[in-house]
Amino acid sequence: MSGRLIILPKKTWHVWNREAIAKVRNDEKEHAEKTEITRQETLRTDAEARLDQLRARRKRSIEGAPSSSSSSSLTAEAADA
Repeated sequence: MSGRLIILPKKTWHVWNREAIAKVRNDEKEHAEKTEITRQETLRTDAEARLDQLRARRKRSIEGAPSSSSSSSLTAEAADA
């Protein structure tokens, strides 16, 4: 014998245990999936916020601009004069 104490295989959890390796891989996979779901939710909420902002900007520009019927009546009045 080498004179060293080799107690690692007798532990219930150690880095060379196949079950421990499988558990770590499974935990990493679950973490990656949760991270991806969170990223997709963030992208979706950001896209919705941008759409709301664009819709509000469009609504303000439509309310501030003269309507097409009033601009056509102005040109008709100018033509009569």
